[in-house]
Parts: sequence; C-alpha cells; structure tokens
Amino acid sequence: MRKALSLLISLLLVAATVMADNTIYVPFEGTPDGTQYVPDQFVVKFKSTSSSRIPIAAKGNIVTGLPDIDVLNQRFGVVAIEEEFPGAQAEAGAPDLSGYRIVTYNGSRPLEEVISAYAACPQVESVEPIGIHPFYDAVPNDYYFSGQAYPWYQWGYADNTDNDIDGPCAWGINPGNPNVTVAVLDGGVRYYHKDLGGAAWPTTSGNIWINPGEIKGNGIDDDGNGFIDDWMGWDWVTGVKGCKKGEDCSTPDNDPADFGGHGSHCAGIVAAMTNNNRGVAGTAGGWGDGTINAVGNGAKVMCLRIGWLSSGGTGYVRMDFAAQAFYYAANMGANIASCSWGSSNTSGMGAAIDYAISKGVLVVHAAGNSNNETADYLGTRTDVVNVAATDSSDLKASFSSYGTWVDVSAPGVDIASTYHNYSDPTNDYYAVMSGTSMATPMVAGVAALIKSQFPSYSWLDIHNRLESTADNIDVLNPTYAGKLGTGRVNACRAIGGTPAPKEMSLHSIPMEFALYQNYPNPFNPGTSISFYLPEHSKINLTVYNILGEKVKTLADGEFEAGSHAVTWDGTNQAGAGVASGIYFYKMTAGDKSVTKKMSLLK
Repeated sequence: MRKALSLLISLLLVAATVMADNTIYVPFEGTPDGTQYVPDQFVVKFKSTSSSRIPIAAKGNIVTGLPDIDVLNQRFGVVAIEEEFPGAQAEAGAPDLSGYRIVTYNGSRPLEEVISAYAACPQVESVEPIGIHPFYDAVPNDYYFSGQAYPWYQWGYADNTDNDIDGPCAWGINPGNPNVTVAVLDGGVRYYHKDLGGAAWPTTSGNIWINPGEIKGNGIDDDGNGFIDDWMGWDWVTGVKGCKKGEDCSTPDNDPADFGGHGSHCAGIVAAMTNNNRGVAGTAGGWGDGTINAVGNGAKVMCLRIGWLSSGGTGYVRMDFAAQAFYYAANMGANIASCSWGSSNTSGMGAAIDYAISKGVLVVHAAGNSNNETADYLGTRTDVVNVAATDSSDLKASFSSYGTWVDVSAPGVDIASTYHNYSDPTNDYYAVMSGTSMATPMVAGVAALIKSQFPSYSWLDIHNRLESTADNIDVLNPTYAGKLGTGRVNACRAIGGTPAPKEMSLHSIPMEFALYQNYPNPFNPGTSISFYLPEHSKINLTVYNILGEKVKTLADGEFEAGSHAVTWDGTNQAGAGVASGIYFYKMTAGDKSVTKKMSLLK
C-alpha cells in the first residue's frame, strides 16, 4: 500500500508540474539584519488599578483623568490611544492583556525620550517600542521561469536520496484533518488560489479556515470577538509608510489578502490541497478525490496578515500586529502558529505569546537566514519550536542560522508552493523559494499531522514528538553537530509510521571528500556550491568558463572537516558580471580533484 501510494504521489507531482503553467523561481537573497522601530508609536501596559481609566479607542485631544498621563499626552502630542488586545480580560491561567494600549504621538520628540517619560509614571507597568523585522527569506526581485526537473518537484516530501520528511508514508496514515487549524501569521494569503481555497472560491473554501461564528458581509460582529465580518481571518496592517505601490497598508480590515507572495507560499507548504490533480501537495493538505474539483479536507489555514512588502522589495512584520494576531489566533481556536519572520520582545509580544501558549497554541518559528548562531527573541524561548533549514543533501542550508537553541530542521532550499504574483494578480502562480521561511511551515504542517493523528496531544506533546522522531543528520553536518536540533523532521515517524530504511551511500554519508551539484541550477544571479571534507584540508575551488579560462576563485585555503558551502554571484575575479552560458567549478584537495558543470541564465 505504501509503495503504491508513493508511486501515486510521484505521478501526481509530475502532473502538477505539467499543470503549473504560471511558475516563478525566486532567487535567494539575504535579509536585512537588525531591528527597526515604528517612529511615532509605542505600547504602554497600564497597571490594573489604572487600566480601566484608559480609553480602549480614542483620537484627538485625549484626556484620561489621570494627571500624570494627561500631562505627558499633552507634552508629546498624543493623537490616539487604542486597545491592543480588544476585549481582553483577566482570567486564571493566562496573562492579563487588558492593560495594553497602542499610543500614537506626533513624532516631534525622540521615541526614546517619550518611552522613558511614560515608563516613569506610577500608573504604568511597562513601555515598549514596536519592533519591525524582515521575513526570513528572499523577497521577489528577479522573476524567471524554469522548466527543469529540479527544482520543479517537491523533493522535501519524497526524493530518491531520502533526504526528505517521508510525506507519502505519512499521508498513507493520516493526510491531515480539518479539525486542526494552523494560523499563518505573515504578509497575507492568496486564499482564493485554487490549490488553497478550492476550485470555486468562495463557493468552496478548500483548506482555508472559515470562522463558523461569523456571517459574511452583514456588517455585524456576530461572534462578539471585536472584529466585524472576520469570516476568514483579519488584516492588522495599518499606518505603514513606504509600502510597495498597489498594496493595502492603510486600513485594518477583514481581507487578509497577500501581495508579496511570501504568505501564500508558506500557506501552501502547510496545507495546499493534496491529490486534487492540481499544482502542489501540502504537508497536511488532506487527500482529495483526484480531480481538480476536489473538496478540501486537510488542516485549515487561518489567514492573519501582519506584514507588507516595502517599496524596496523587502518584506516586513510589525511586532504589535504580530502580538494582536497571536491573541486572535488563540481566541479563535488555532492549534499551531507558523511564523517565518524575525522577532523582538517589543509591543506586548512576549505577553501575547504567553497567552497563546496558555490557550494551547504551538508556536513554530524560523531560525533565520544569517548563517550564524545568533537567536532572535523567539529563538531564545524554549517553549517555541525553532526551525533551521536543510538542502536536498540533508546538509545545513548555506544561509540557515543554527545553534543549540534550534529544535529541529526541515527542507528549506528550492521549495515549490503556491504563490501570489502582484504583477499578475488575476492568475494563480506556483513558485520555488528558499529560506528558513519555507522550512518553518513544513514543520508546522508536520505538527498539524501529529495533532490530526493524536487529537488529545497538547502543544508540549507535539513539540516533544517533533523532536523525538526527527532523523539525526549530525553525521552529515559535523561542523554543526548539535546545532540543527534533533534532526530533520520525519512526518511518517512523527505520526507512528515506519519509514523505509534509508539507503546508505557515499553521497548520503561521505567517506571521502565530495563536491555536490550547485543549486539552483540553472541560476541567476547567484548559486550555492556545497562540499564535504572528511578531515582538515587545504582546498581550492575555482570557476572556469567553457574555454577553460579561470573566471573566479571561490575558496583557497584551510577548511575544517565537515560540510561547507560557498556562493558564486555570477561575477569574475574583478567583480564584473559574466555572460550567460556553461561554466565549470573545480575543487582540488591534495591529489584529488572533482569538476562539475553549471549554467548561468540571464
């Protein structure tokens, strides 16, 4: 049965490749480091003895009746105070979020000065700025189509090298259950994509979460949660300057639509509809009837928009938007939250996550793309699943952050999924993208499979199950041993299955030095070249053109034993761009050398 299912999945994925006419390859680029802050807003947590006096929503000349606060409001030109967590009340076993307010002032005085002044008030418990962080992957800036076999198949689920999560084996046991909800906190979701919302959205809802307590379009807050007509999620993005032209960044509303494509890609990895003869399979996407009109029966994606695409092409998330989305997800029954972005403990973020976890939400978070051991705020939390990325050789992705704080790893290089192309918003797209942003929703999807198979599991049970059933890959990554979590997640083993034994080969466990095929290939503008050394060695890695002329030396020196990766950016030794064509890269170590071919397409 399992072999037959694997063959069926393979056939379906081949068919999906043929059908996916609108395809985009998004080249990987690093994301900006460091935290930015909203310049004219901050978050105040008022003490419980004072919070009842503070307006939940007020604009203009704001008077609270608290002299110390009113003096500061006047001094700094406060123009709005709004409740950060609408309807929050103190309750046993959960953090009290009722005292949090987002304060907007005219920006005429430095933010640090304003925060310090409010923090000194006896009625205030704490004051925090509002952090802004990037998505953890490349934002599209150079679209091109590719018809190559790789990467237009979902190797992360099933690949002949078995450096995957054993998706077909898992799906034969449990492909995902609609009673499980994964909140995707991101830049929005193309919920009407036919591989997410079904063939006839909104008549069909596919694997998109629909609020059972809300009546669409009646202008009433039917379920009394503080959000009018939130029938499929919410969009918190407001007051953001410098958004990409055409994107909605001014009004919070009930339309959590995607613009930059990042959120749609993550959502598809979690739960694109599987076995519907269309596009791609999702990690917990259910199992359709084999037709393009299949009904979604997998885990549900709750669409929560907290991010945007800047005019410069970088995706960002604000921590106050994220905190409010955590609060919403917890109250609306989400089981898992997928978070593919950087973080800081600002604007009530820590309290909101504490609240979500107290309500049973498992938080899954991207380790980052800085290729270092530095953890952001969520990375420091032991109650969060932090995810590193691997490539198709089970090696640490060249960009992936790592460290003893990482819990598990998952495929994150050249991952195919659903996509929204803002330059052609009418048509559905599929894209290949790389980043810990891609590894994270795959782990969230595996978590959804675990919850589907074991409904009584708590967030902690799922967390432990992910770690205890992963495939240890330290032997392939000796330089990063103990820093990629317990290993690359295995969906089959996580839900009680027995994966087929992995064939051992010189490629899967190198016994001597090895040079791997570059990825992506063909490529533009850059590509990553990985190699393995069984011992400390002096190596030279050089690129040559088709005439045998030296183009650029990528590495020349001493390297420790283990896995390594370098990047070629398509330039020569002088830094000038080279022409499209066939190139060769040759690695020499002692008396051994290996040469491989690659293609640069512009």
